Amino acid sequence: MVQYTLTYFDIRGLGEPIRVLFKYAGVEFKDVRIKHADWPKIKPKTPTGKLPYLEIDGKILPESGAILRYLARQFKLNGVNELETAFAESTFDTYRDFQTAIRPWFFAVAGFAEGNVEQLFKDVYIPNRDTAFKHLGAVLAKSKSGFVVDSGVTYVDLFIAEHITTLLSIDPSFEKAFPKIVAYRKKVHALPKIKDYIASRNNSKF
Repeated sequence: MVQYTLTYFDIRGLGEPIRVLFKYAGVEFKDVRIKHADWPKIKPKTPTGKLPYLEIDGKILPESGAILRYLARQFKLNGVNELETAFAESTFDTYRDFQTAIRPWFFAVAGFAEGNVEQLFKDVYIPNRDTAFKHLGAVLAKSKSGFVVDSGVTYVDLFIAEHITTLLSIDPSFEKAFPKIVAYRKKVHALPKIKDYIASRNNSKF
């Protein structure tokens, strides 16, 4: 039996979609959560100086996107054929582009960088948000399952639902602007395999 150990901070962030993926797949893993105060002494010992990273029978895999894709392949959560897999990856990459585009605003909100939060909200976040969720809404509307691909749930749904959770906590206009996207997030989090975990976890803001 493969032994998995996930190391990340004690927040949702980049680690939570991976945790949720394990829960959905019903696969046990060791969930190592690092306190921010301990990070300076731990950082030099990590593969890339960043978190999360996943140990797979002692071999270390860094980068959250690579981890999600790897586990999705192992757990058959990346589509039922090559075209669905490619479409899932395309949607994942498009959404990651959105996250990158809004980083100046997000970092200012989170206190990771300086910036005029209100101005960045208007000039950076809103136009990118509206473009990203118009695209996602179109993807979901065309899907036979109501998830990203026709066959059903993939790692991309779990990943996007987590980020929507974060946006709902820091963008008071999101729910009114995108009710169908909020309903999609609710649908993902109501999946029987993860709903108890979602309900009982520590819902940090980020």
